[in-house]
Amino acid sequence: MAFEVLGKNLLSLLSKYDHRGIPLPTVKRIAKQLLLGLDYMHRVCGIIHTDLKPENVVFALTERKKFELLRDNVLRGPLIALYETETPIILNSKQLKNQKKKDRKKRKRNANVNGENGEEEKEEGEEDKE
Repeated sequence: MAFEVLGKNLLSLLSKYDHRGIPLPTVKRIAKQLLLGLDYMHRVCGIIHTDLKPENVVFALTERKKFELLRDNVLRGPLIALYETETPIILNSKQLKNQKKKDRKKRKRNANVNGENGEEEKEEGEEDKE
């Protein structure tokens, strides 16, 4: 699954204020946006959210913050080095097995193209004519 990059959740905001309460203007803004979103989900999409809790209320990031996260964690990190090589990225043993199978098929296909099995193909062609 792939999700949009999002910021912190409502629980982290509560923690920032030591669980003593968020300032009222902030609560009003969050409540209004949350209720508008829930109303849209219910009326337009026909969806009822059944697990509403502070951990599931996640704040959006600005485009600048998304770019900064991308730059700092991907473009400057070790991940980018993996993509600059020809070596496939293997995450688990099943993927390794599948990659080996793909490599064998590729070698076999290349051997056929280069004419190593040209005689076998000719013999099959001659049998078809008879």
